[in-house]
Amino acid sequence: MSEPVPPLRAVFVDAGGVLLMPDYAEQQAALRRAGVTARPADLDRGHYLGIRAWDVAAATSDAGWRAYAAALAGAAGAGPAVLEAATDALLEVFATSAIWRRRRDDPAAALRALRSAGLAVIVVSNSDGTVEAALRTAAICQVGPGPGVEVAAVLDSSVVGAAKPDPRIFGLALAAAGVAAREALHVGDSVRADVEGARVAGVRPVHFDPYAICRGRDHAHVRSLAGLADLLGRGGPTGSS
Repeated sequence: MSEPVPPLRAVFVDAGGVLLMPDYAEQQAALRRAGVTARPADLDRGHYLGIRAWDVAAATSDAGWRAYAAALAGAAGAGPAVLEAATDALLEVFATSAIWRRRRDDPAAALRALRSAGLAVIVVSNSDGTVEAALRTAAICQVGPGPGVEVAAVLDSSVVGAAKPDPRIFGLALAAAGVAAREALHVGDSVRADVEGARVAGVRPVHFDPYAICRGRDHAHVRSLAGLADLLGRGGPTGSS
């Protein structure tokens, strides 16, 4: 008989792709330099296709982000003749974290629902030291009082010295929440960084996959953060599905 899964006490949330998205105007301006006119809807879907490409590349940081930008450019309409130029143009605007400033849907409402359910909420992000300020500026969340939802901690990989999928960053989140690994869940948009990283740390993984791109059946999926709050309100997910 399998050991019962303990009650959930904490939810860890990725920032990029879950709470924050890249600015449309900067992406569109970059792509126009390569002769591509991009629609916002294609850029949104392109992000998640790009993350899948980043996961598959599983190589150096530069190679992974080039795979991301190429997939995003292709989704935005860059054909073979201009794909390399469009990829280079996107890499230029993604060189700093400043482009990650657009709220995805209404993340504050979803975080508030998680908090109202009695869960500790912690942001766990691979970033360059600026994610906490970006989340506060966007009125999504912050540690302590502020314009967004109050969360227990915001862990930025550049600040804490460990990046997903390194289990150490999840260990820091567990310590900040004061919970055991099996009492926590992590939701993020990367299989490699978020799903596999959480799993290695013993935390329940949930793949944030709005376009149902992932075909993996060894982990749970959710299409929105509001959907996660609803799912947890119904008593799941308790493990992999």
